[in-house]
Amino acid sequence: MRLPAPQHVERISTGQVNDVWRITCAQESYLFKWLNAAEGLLLNREDELKLQSALAVQGLAPQIIDSDYSRWVLQAFVEGPTLAQSQLPRTEKLTIMVGLMATLHQTRVDYLGPSFWQRLEGYFACASEQQLARIHALQEQLTIDAAQSCLCHFDLSFDNIVLTERPVALDWEYASFGNPAVDFASAMLINRCSVAEQHDCFCEYRRRSPVPLKWDDVLAALQLMQWVNDIWYQLADD
Repeated sequence: MRLPAPQHVERISTGQVNDVWRITCAQESYLFKWLNAAEGLLLNREDELKLQSALAVQGLAPQIIDSDYSRWVLQAFVEGPTLAQSQLPRTEKLTIMVGLMATLHQTRVDYLGPSFWQRLEGYFACASEQQLARIHALQEQLTIDAAQSCLCHFDLSFDNIVLTERPVALDWEYASFGNPAVDFASAMLINRCSVAEQHDCFCEYRRRSPVPLKWDDVLAALQLMQWVNDIWYQLADD
């Protein structure tokens, strides 16, 4: 796609996974991502962008405009503050985040990429034997059948939620089908929730979603995702 002449180009962020720019033209704004890490963090960009495109139709993700599915992607810029940028009270931010998560867990979408556990098998290649023993024990506790598996974002930080008429989730690199307790635990850790906030969010999730979520599973998932986060940083630094 050929864009109109840009009026302004602004780097928004840079990191291990993406370098991101906002391109402002006369009538529209766009988001351009240069896709960095893929192999080390076991990311499949084609799966990610196809999933994002399907969710954009439902108003849950930014529209993909063009991409080569390996090094770059051009998408619509979603106007509005992120939850991190907003002046809302933290309790309200958490309520919005949990509400979006509950919506995603009930969303039906075609996805042919790897499952959460399939992706983690690659991550665990660099784990110690002691780590693996503990991880596999947690995995056994958290493994669910396919009928209970749901769409999970796995990176639902305040930075990745834009406040529009309906909240929109950004950055779908780690999304796949998996256990909702693991997605919930991931959001609790990413957003540095206290134990009291975790309980409040759990109650809010149970109020909003018919998806079965058990507190014992959340506790196990919190341990698992702490291990996963530690391994992620090891892989990202390699």
